[in-house]
Amino acid sequence: MTNLLVLGGSGRTGTHDLEDAAARGHRVRALVRNPDVVQAPPTVELIQGTPANIDDLGKAAQGTEAVISVLNNSRASDNPWAEPISPSMFMTDAAGNTLAVMDEQGTRSLDHLIRAFGTDWTLARAVALSDKPAVGPLRASQTGNAEPAPRVSRADLAGFAPSHLTSRSIA
Repeated sequence: MTNLLVLGGSGRTGTHDLEDAAARGHRVRALVRNPDVVQAPPTVELIQGTPANIDDLGKAAQGTEAVISVLNNSRASDNPWAEPISPSMFMTDAAGNTLAVMDEQGTRSLDHLIRAFGTDWTLARAVALSDKPAVGPLRASQTGNAEPAPRVSRADLAGFAPSHLTSRSIA
């Protein structure tokens, strides 16, 4: 069991992460803008704040052993080309704050920038996400030789990160 912090837990992928990690027995905490609107299992601790604020992030990360970030810029609609409504530097600020807090607290992460901090990390980048049900475990490729799927369900992606917290195998 891992004390886990999820960033982006209120989003369409993040809610799957909260459910999957809790179902695997992890102690899950999520930093979210508005805890009242997040649908999460009752065992998930919701903390109000934003990863763009380093103090909020530091408080939420206290005592956690790993971070799963499924952050994304908010947009005016679900269309990936819709107008962004997040602050222009949100992802940059959030990534910098996350790395600084993880480095300070000795937390593991699930971007190549993390190597500069000497942090244990795994990067999972799914290009096209769908809202279809999970169909099974994802295959990962360290060398890029696996044939990518055209789309990956958010539910399958959510299961990938918690399953790799205790496993270091990459196929």
